[in-house]
Amino acid sequence: MTKQHLLPPHFFRILLTIALPIILQNLMQSLVNMLDTVMVGRLGSVAIAAVELLCLAVPRRVFTASQLKYAIDRIKWLYDNRELVGGLKFVEESASLCFFFGRLAPTSD
Repeated sequence: MTKQHLLPPHFFRILLTIALPIILQNLMQSLVNMLDTVMVGRLGSVAIAAVELLCLAVPRRVFTASQLKYAIDRIKWLYDNRELVGGLKFVEESASLCFFFGRLAPTSD
């Protein structure tokens, strides 16, 4: 009876070759996040929340400069023409997580 291997001979070397860059990238991303928190943390909790919201909206290394320029151009246009767009206002706001548990009403008809 011969012993059969389910894995190729150099499986772990191949696995490490694939996994190591991912591990390093995750470590560097964690370091950048910690540095963001330390640097912005001096400005207060509102500033930290703003940076975190920005990181959720625009993940790093996902958009090109031209895509971001286009988004900024459209946001500027929207701000300049804000009278064309109706808005919402809070009519009931919870003490925590107001964006998830608050109630909204239109600001105009």
